[in-house]
Amino acid sequence: MPTSYKVAFWEHRHRPDRRKPWMVRWTVNGLEFSESYLTKTQADGRKAELLVAAASHQPFDIETGLPLAELRKRQGEENSVTWYQHGRNYVEARWDGAPAKTRTTWADALASVTFELVKSKTGMPDKLLVRRALYGWAFNVNRWTTRRRSTSPRP
Repeated sequence: MPTSYKVAFWEHRHRPDRRKPWMVRWTVNGLEFSESYLTKTQADGRKAELLVAAASHQPFDIETGLPLAELRKRQGEENSVTWYQHGRNYVEARWDGAPAKTRTTWADALASVTFELVKSKTGMPDKLLVRRALYGWAFNVNRWTTRRRSTSPRP
């Protein structure tokens, strides 16, 4: 399920000739979404819910335009996120525009904490190897995009 933190909102659109004349409009990663309501108050309430989700750095589903937490709730899935996914979401939400030293600090801190949160270390590779994987790849957005763009297999 692809997600994005790039969410923008537009003013309501009023269409008096429609059964539900008040339209809430927003974009997720450049794709447009809308929902229509009977009253302006209902439209305001829905827009406020979406704004709160965006302001609290919740990822939005690119296919439906809904906040991921709301989508999971609608689908009846468990509303929990693993620590690993939470760490990746945190880094991804703040990556753009952050100084390089700040990014390094985030990766270092998250790698340190993640290793300590593992309940059972039985069968786990060496701590240094796990830390290098977390620091160098798991919490480094540049490595994710490099992997996605690369089409040739690595030697």
